[in-house]
Amino acid sequence: MSFISILDVANWFLAKEPMTAKKLQKMCYYAYAWSLVILDKPIFNDTKFEAWKDGPASPKLYHKYKNAGWNPINPQGDRPTFKPQIEGLLEQVWATYGDKRDHQLESLSKSEMPWQNARKGLSYYKASKQVLADQDMKDYYRKIFDN
Repeated sequence: MSFISILDVANWFLAKEPMTAKKLQKMCYYAYAWSLVILDKPIFNDTKFEAWKDGPASPKLYHKYKNAGWNPINPQGDRPTFKPQIEGLLEQVWATYGDKRDHQLESLSKSEMPWQNARKGLSYYKASKQVLADQDMKDYYRKIFDN
């Protein structure tokens, strides 16, 4: 697979376990953020993450699964397969974040610099379409990786 969509990555995570749209958003966010560090490029480029009040969110992913509400989303077809480097990255993200619940991932992502920087000057409940900067993600997660 040469072009990877966020929906491909979402399906990969859904094949691991059914999950809420909120957890799926955060899993895809972490796959994207860590790809900037580990692969030195985004894992997908068909969407960006915006600093929504509930944490980083992809509008494309939101529109795909918004009707699920709080219900777990089941796998959508067969689990996609990727090159070994991508599979390895996704497995690492799953091993790190997959056991956490949606609200835990929301709290974690909101406590981190990339989301906070994109939300600067906004009140807690203010809606935002401000895009999280790739460089902020790369710098922040690089520090974690190096430690």
